[in-house]
Amino acid sequence: MQVKKVTILINEIGDFMKKNNLKQTELSNLVSISQSSVSRLFTDPPKKPTSTIKAICNYAKIDIYSDEEVHPENSEILMTALKENWDGTKTHARKIAKIIKAAC
Repeated sequence: MQVKKVTILINEIGDFMKKNNLKQTELSNLVSISQSSVSRLFTDPPKKPTSTIKAICNYAKIDIYSDEEVHPENSEILMTALKENWDGTKTHARKIAKIIKAAC
């Protein structure tokens, strides 16, 4: 089992807030964390799950672990983008990898 990506967890937290009609201040009070910590999740997401994310997920009963293993080669969108844009060279592969890392 592996931990879900932060972007997925934040989306699930946002869905929980919408479903339960919660504002950031209300969620922060329920979980006993600062409102600014909740706000920061959405404006400047961390790279890895933080104690704030874990506390909110625990409260919202959001599982932070994924049962499925993620394999990039199984992503049709990713593979199509590579096929359409990669020129087949190692240099270009390094450039694409650098762009992907910068986007994450």
